[in-house]
Amino acid sequence: MIVHRDYSHHGESSIKIFNDRIEFFNPGRLPDSITEEDLRNGAYVSSCRNKLIAKVFKEITWIERYGTGIRRVTSLLERYGCPKPVFENFQHGFRVTAYPLQEVEKTVEKIKEGLGEKLGESQQRIMKIMRGNKFVTIPKLAGQLTISETAVQNNIAKLKAKGLFERVGPDKGGYWKINRQP
Repeated sequence: MIVHRDYSHHGESSIKIFNDRIEFFNPGRLPDSITEEDLRNGAYVSSCRNKLIAKVFKEITWIERYGTGIRRVTSLLERYGCPKPVFENFQHGFRVTAYPLQEVEKTVEKIKEGLGEKLGESQQRIMKIMRGNKFVTIPKLAGQLTISETAVQNNIAKLKAKGLFERVGPDKGGYWKINRQP
């Protein structure tokens, strides 16, 4: 957005995230030689509005090549089954609207779930306390963490479900066995 905006306009660049779409807006309309239809079809030759900024971004490897961004973004969206983005000259600038699909949103949620076993703060503290004292009780954990015993039990259930540890023996006289680290 920094490379493409028209700095002679006083408006702001913006990214707006809605439940059903993301809108990117930059001051400065498309050059006269390129239409919205050209962008949709990929039938255009890119023209650089801010050559010096583009050169700096290319040198620091924040952009790969000149004039390939729209094609690459459109291709990625298509690959993941999203509708094509909408390109439009809008007021004093240019707006791109991307619409994710519900299937993509579900995939993102699955990816988040599978990104390792990221533990909440209470879960991390429970694991740390158990590593230091395998005989610690739920009431003592609740007191040290300043949370309810029910909250400790809920966190323990989640940690057990991840296979991180198990209870060996009865509530009285038993201990916590750490199976693996997250």
